[in-house]
Amino acid sequence: MAPTRWQAEKTRMRTSWPANNPHAGDQGYTLLEILVVIAILALLAGLAGPRLFSGNARTELTRLVQESRQLVLDTGLRARQTARPQALVLDLTDKRLANERDSLSLAGLDRLDMVTARELGEQKDQGQILFYPDGSSTGGEIRLGKGPFSEVLKIDWLTGQVTRAPAS
Repeated sequence: MAPTRWQAEKTRMRTSWPANNPHAGDQGYTLLEILVVIAILALLAGLAGPRLFSGNARTELTRLVQESRQLVLDTGLRARQTARPQALVLDLTDKRLANERDSLSLAGLDRLDMVTARELGEQKDQGQILFYPDGSSTGGEIRLGKGPFSEVLKIDWLTGQVTRAPAS
């Protein structure tokens, strides 16, 4: 009986491999095996991805502390430029730090607190630091925290200088 066309092609394909090729008998991976590997990789990426690729708490805190520090410095500078006192207000309810021109949302923080010599009227959820044209201020601290991390912006009452330090 003569070989069929399919058997002839199969024989031709087998004989086209060099005899010394170590992969001559390998059949490769089935579609099912490849799909299982892809599913496992997708599951691992779904579990580890948010932790590895999203902005972590430290990065977010650092960004907000830097922006808050810049707003504090801008408020002091504006007091010297306009020759009149400027207020920096921290609203704990809205999680917002603002002066008369600019405002910064601190909604991404878990912890927010202000220690100052002056409260804003009867409102206990707001505090303010005043900056004067001579460079001084009422002074205080702004504590910011996210996750396990926290930092403090300290505003010196005599010089209005702003320093940044990890919270203790």
